[in-house]
Amino acid sequence: MNMMGNKMGIKSTTADIEKMRGSEKPKITKTSEIKTIAGYKCNQAILETKGQKFEMWYTKDIAAANSISNSYEGIDGFLMQFTMDQKGMFMKMTCKSVEQQSIADDMFTPLTGYEIMTVDEMQKKFQQKSSEN
Repeated sequence: MNMMGNKMGIKSTTADIEKMRGSEKPKITKTSEIKTIAGYKCNQAILETKGQKFEMWYTKDIAAANSISNSYEGIDGFLMQFTMDQKGMFMKMTCKSVEQQSIADDMFTPLTGYEIMTVDEMQKKFQQKSSEN
């Protein structure tokens, strides 16, 4: 992430991700809404957890290992769009294109100038910044 003048990266494990999610399973409601994203027919689902709502659009036309579909029980496709409004910060991520290609291992090495930290370290950093303001 290059956010608010800070270049940061998160190094996380499966255990870190499970800890962030907590023990509460999200409620997933599939709607009948359909739209095309990057040329793929996508279905809408609303994910609710801890008083928060997230809008997700996914396609069943892309098979990908380690995708968001493996992360949320009930989402049976590849995530193409995600919208969330959390603590006054609105975020929308949308897939613009899809192409199959081989990826070199060096794509997974941290960029120069980025501070790499754990999920806990990142959370503490943001808590500290918010308490300073």
